[in-house]
Amino acid sequence: MTQKILTKDIKSLIVKNALTKAGIFEKEKQLYQYRANWAEKIRIEAIGGENMEQSIQDIMSEIKKAAPVPAVRREALNELIGLPTGTDNG
Repeated sequence: MTQKILTKDIKSLIVKNALTKAGIFEKEKQLYQYRANWAEKIRIEAIGGENMEQSIQDIMSEIKKAAPVPAVRREALNELIGLPTGTDNG
């Protein structure tokens, strides 16, 4: 009789399947989403509520309209912080 060997990969697959059947991954996704929603509610409350959030968004919109960053300056800033500039050909 030959002995069957459980490899590390097979053991991992068994554990993953067990966790999936137990609903652990789904619960983890739900908890992650719950935490994100909670953090957003806390952020809004910390700045003064929904009205203040809307006011801030309006102000940010006005700032963007009033002072758009010229393309040359934007590319220089992107290059400075390491973002692609759009002028690279390779």
